[in-house]
Amino acid sequence: MLRTVHIKKSIVKKAISSLARVPTELVVSTTLFTWIVLAFCQTSWAKDLSYSKPGSNGSIISLEKLLKIPESHSYEVERKAGASATEWRTRFRDYRDRLEQERLSLEKEEEELAKVAGATSAWQWAAPGVGTMGGGEDQTKHYQLRQKIRGRKAKIEELEWKVRDLEVEANLAGVPDAWRN
Repeated sequence: MLRTVHIKKSIVKKAISSLARVPTELVVSTTLFTWIVLAFCQTSWAKDLSYSKPGSNGSIISLEKLLKIPESHSYEVERKAGASATEWRTRFRDYRDRLEQERLSLEKEEEELAKVAGATSAWQWAAPGVGTMGGGEDQTKHYQLRQKIRGRKAKIEELEWKVRDLEVEANLAGVPDAWRN
């Protein structure tokens, strides 16, 4: 909220009359002295703040030159076939991890199939999924597990081929063995 300040005329008149008592020469000399001191301080500060190369003649380095990486330094990453060591390791690790997961899943499904197969007879008198007089549910589960196992084996074979392809690609690119782990 804004307030309006009312000043009495007598206070303003006293302030102006007190200024009139200061000699003009004193005001001028004080102002001049202040300007000289400020000018001197600014030039001495400017010398202290200038950025120059050590041992140079005091020339100032441009901001563009400060923001560029010096030519003497190289931050290049060694690459083979367009990929760095980290990228090659990641590619190999991804395929090998996926292959390991598929193999573990296949193992579990084969164990489950062995449990289901041990509980039913070895003879089937009906088409898969149709069921027979006894244990039709087990036969359906048996069929489903065999289908899953067949698909899992195909996926494992596909991943093994991809790992071999990656090995060939790495050999052609000259990728060191340390990058393949």
